[in-house]
Amino acid sequence: MTVSFQQSKMKSTDDEAKKISYSNLHVSRGWFDSSVCFGEPGYEERETLENGLKTAGLSGFSQIAINPNTNPTTDNQTAVGYLKSAASQISDTNLSDRIIFKKPRRQAVNGIV
Repeated sequence: MTVSFQQSKMKSTDDEAKKISYSNLHVSRGWFDSSVCFGEPGYEERETLENGLKTAGLSGFSQIAINPNTNPTTDNQTAVGYLKSAASQISDTNLSDRIIFKKPRRQAVNGIV
């Protein structure tokens, strides 16, 4: 089904589309979460990649940026490839190709970065 908006009125290409009307209902494009903390790999007890992606998708997020606070740290091509591969196997989310991986911060040694 395709939905478009013209002059604040919704138009649908589907003849069987249902109109949903609630007070204070808003429609927007997918959102971007710039700071996601999943535990996988290493801290799956916090949150798995599967659960995190499902939650993000159902909450309206179409892109996420994953923090590299895992064990081992997601700081190389192999680790990023693992997460992308694992995400692509999760069938009921469309976020698998829209994951951004943040660069890990350099750790200070004796106060020097």
